[in-house]
Amino acid sequence: MRTFDHRPCSGVRVIPPAHHSPELILARKPAPKGPSRGPVVTPKRPPVKSRAKGRPAAKTTSSPTRSAAPPMWCKPSPIVLVSDATVDDALLTIATACRNHWQANLAAALVGEHPEGIHQVRVGLRRFRVFLTLFSDYLPSDQLTWLKTEAKALGDALGPARDLDVFLAELMEPLSDKGAHDANVAILMRTARNARNDAHAAAVVALTSKRYSRFMTRLNTWLTGRGWRRGDVRARRRSAESFARAVLNRRLAKIASNTKSIENMRAAKLHRLRIAVKKLRYGFEFFHAALPQKRTTRASLLLKGLQDSLGYVNDLDVAKRMLTMLSEHAADDQTRLAIIRGGRRLTATFDAAAKAARPQAVRIATRLRAQKPL
Repeated sequence: MRTFDHRPCSGVRVIPPAHHSPELILARKPAPKGPSRGPVVTPKRPPVKSRAKGRPAAKTTSSPTRSAAPPMWCKPSPIVLVSDATVDDALLTIATACRNHWQANLAAALVGEHPEGIHQVRVGLRRFRVFLTLFSDYLPSDQLTWLKTEAKALGDALGPARDLDVFLAELMEPLSDKGAHDANVAILMRTARNARNDAHAAAVVALTSKRYSRFMTRLNTWLTGRGWRRGDVRARRRSAESFARAVLNRRLAKIASNTKSIENMRAAKLHRLRIAVKKLRYGFEFFHAALPQKRTTRASLLLKGLQDSLGYVNDLDVAKRMLTMLSEHAADDQTRLAIIRGGRRLTATFDAAAKAARPQAVRIATRLRAQKPL
């Protein structure tokens, strides 16, 4: 340890460390004859830099620790296919992009500070399942089975946490603001928050399980080795653009036909239509770079608009499922009754939204039916 000599040396008074100023060191010489010149101020030396250029030397003083920022969530990055990409190339590129998307959001999902963490993991898994459906003719049946099974099982494990996030943030919060003094709404909110915490804990268990680890190990090996390459490879040499035009045009025509009766369609059928629209929109995102930009962009925007206008169907479906689940698991009869009463206000709100949004869905569906093939 470095020691300090407190004795004067060479006519200079050495100030003990306890009295050092943090800004400067005062050194006084014996008072000379004649007028006093005052204290001699010696500026503090700048910090010594390390040999690495521009890198300051390590500080010896301890600094307060800063809490790390929570992990960030992200949306999927655009998928880029080269102009001469084959089906085999598209298989690798799209599957890898889906995996990278949900893996990039894994840390945010585990921490759970933002609902988008779990949501984006589910979106990545859902996009992967759409990819499997689109390319099912090019994948061996046994591989298709285990990939679909594992992706669906994981998505289902995250479903309750996501549904409760939607229920709380998008459905209950507006209702809670309007009915701030409603005891039934307050009990419903508290019960839903407790259920959400339990659902998130279950989601963390699924994402850190041995089953998920085995799935990722096997999936990574499958992607690295292009495990789908079996039997006749000539079919996979088909142009990705040609394949995309055929499969997307066929599905677009089917959805356009199904929208003819949208004005009088029942809620259950509207819900299925919304899911089909969302899946097709993912398909357009997969092949956007390989298709005619103007028509592809127009079709994608129409699909997105129709999906959003039918969003009330999903909201109502989530609300009813969550209310049923919460009432079934209520701690006592009084809580169950409060959930039912608070739920009536909630469903009434979205029934009104359903009636208001349907005309917009009809208008978008009309434009979608006029869309030309890619």
